[in-house]
Amino acid sequence: MYRLRYSDSILAFYIEEEDAFGNGFIYWWLDGDTERQIVLDHFSYVGGHLRAHQDEFLHSVVGRLIDEQCVRRLEALNDDEEPSAEQFFPEDSYVEPLFRPDRSDRDEDGSQGHENCGCATCKFARFEDSPLAPAMLHSYNYNPGWEMHGEGDYFLGVELETDSYRTSRVNSGITVQSEFPVSVATAMRVPYDFWVPKEDGSVSGPEFCSHPASLAYWRSIRPEVEQMFTMLLHAGYRSHDNDTCGMHVNISRAAFKDPGHLFRFLTLLHADVVWALRMSQRTPGSMKSWASLHHGDTEVKREDMADKYWRGQEISHGAALNCPDEDSGERFEFRLPRGTLRVDRFYKNLEWTVAMIEFTRNGRKSASTPDKFMKWAREQGEYPDLVAFLDERFPVAVAA
Repeated sequence: MYRLRYSDSILAFYIEEEDAFGNGFIYWWLDGDTERQIVLDHFSYVGGHLRAHQDEFLHSVVGRLIDEQCVRRLEALNDDEEPSAEQFFPEDSYVEPLFRPDRSDRDEDGSQGHENCGCATCKFARFEDSPLAPAMLHSYNYNPGWEMHGEGDYFLGVELETDSYRTSRVNSGITVQSEFPVSVATAMRVPYDFWVPKEDGSVSGPEFCSHPASLAYWRSIRPEVEQMFTMLLHAGYRSHDNDTCGMHVNISRAAFKDPGHLFRFLTLLHADVVWALRMSQRTPGSMKSWASLHHGDTEVKREDMADKYWRGQEISHGAALNCPDEDSGERFEFRLPRGTLRVDRFYKNLEWTVAMIEFTRNGRKSASTPDKFMKWAREQGEYPDLVAFLDERFPVAVAA
């Protein structure tokens, strides 16, 4: 039996089955005189705490482990040599306020609950005054005339894919379709004119394409981005949870000073596939299909990629770093990050991109290693969301 202290009570958990990544656990929860079976799809063990998504009560359990045997077992399951499985960790909904146990929601994870929230989505659902109205969804190749936002040497544009359904956390074979049509979800973009909603045949919801912006500008609109994500989540749309969506970060060519800089960036990206997978939060299958790293798995291949990309030649649309043919090398598409509607993870992905660009700007290719990069990023004091993620997933051992 493994014991977990949560609030003022001690809960007893029994493991029935598990896999190599610590997923698919089935527990019995002894709560007073009541014995109940629940599913915890995925947990992580960080800093003496167990963090897991708890389906039945629609919020996250964060408690301190008080059983040393359990601690040793969890440490073994979270060995850094193995990629952290993300497919069962519902990050989109992880910190959302509508996932509260006191809500009388209409389905098991609260995504359709509109009783108390004041966002435009929930007002629309309650037939109250709301700015939401059906909006146009453009074709995938629509070009509005991209405009740079902010000031800086280079800019980042985002293509954020979404789905109009979510997968049930009680039964993974069941999907729950949003009550909001795509035309209304299209209008949930904030700032409204900053995002261009497009069709994407690989997902069921809009693909929100941003105008290019400096990292400073992105940070200045964080409250608006969070408002947009809240509306989409409350409408039942997802980006991370279904493992079908990506967050593609388009980097302007000016970010790289020469082919050598691009080569060092590619070297860092391909240096450790497990590290790249964990940083991206993709599953292995998703990475292989949509953001593959095998195109640069040798130094010779990376040199060839850097040379071709610098000359504006595409190698593969599905490469983790791609050079789209239609733009003649004016931008590079970083496809590795998984889609997300969790605002801190969204900004983690932006900061991860910028930090890798800056880390590889000077120096030798031998310095482009994940360990040196993570140490450097922590020392800079410029990437708070990235460092918070690193501390969670790659904690630094503290000497006693």
